[in-house]
Amino acid sequence: MHPPAYVMPEPQMLIPFSRQKFDAKTGDLVDEETRQRLCRFLSALAEWTQRFEEPITHRRQARERTV
Repeated sequence: MHPPAYVMPEPQMLIPFSRQKFDAKTGDLVDEETRQRLCRFLSALAEWTQRFEEPITHRRQARERTV
């Protein structure tokens, strides 16, 4: 058995021309527009993830009772 996989449909985060947007030596993201998009993406991901916290807790408790 395996747990269900939840996929966030939107937004997508693609970084075209990524070589120009990251520092080659440090790997730091240096493009401000991409940094802002990434921040919005991570906020959406955090919100998406919170939707599943409650149901997963209930499933685990139900499994523990049957074991």
